[in-house]
Amino acid sequence: MKLVEVVKGPHVSDEAAQITRDLSLKIDKIPVLIKKEIEGFLLNRIFKVIAREALWMLEMGIASIEDIDKACVYGAGHPMGPFRLMEPTGIDLNYIRSMERFRETGDRAHLPSPSVVEKYVQGRYGEKVGKDWYDYPKK
Repeated sequence: MKLVEVVKGPHVSDEAAQITRDLSLKIDKIPVLIKKEIEGFLLNRIFKVIAREALWMLEMGIASIEDIDKACVYGAGHPMGPFRLMEPTGIDLNYIRSMERFRETGDRAHLPSPSVVEKYVQGRYGEKVGKDWYDYPKK
């Protein structure tokens, strides 16, 4: 990944943030400055919203997993769609993190989607087990 999120938390000096940005450029990365600490930083929060909407459209029968992923790739220029993007980290991590966030906040909006719960219960955790939204050939 070319992106480097430089987080300017209260314990990070302007000088340290600038050094990190400069180093990122020297190693052919693209730095972005996050001015305040926030859970998930920048890109993960954006992807979380995209994934939530993709899951809702799937569950409402609006489009298939494959077509939602294709729309993001060929329409928005993403390197992969939201379902394919969930695969490397796994449904189990998505489920566990959603449940942790719900317990912290009590906000039902943080509960995992029914599709994620179903995959979690089935043990379909992603590439690491060979199946998730997509099935992978056995190696």
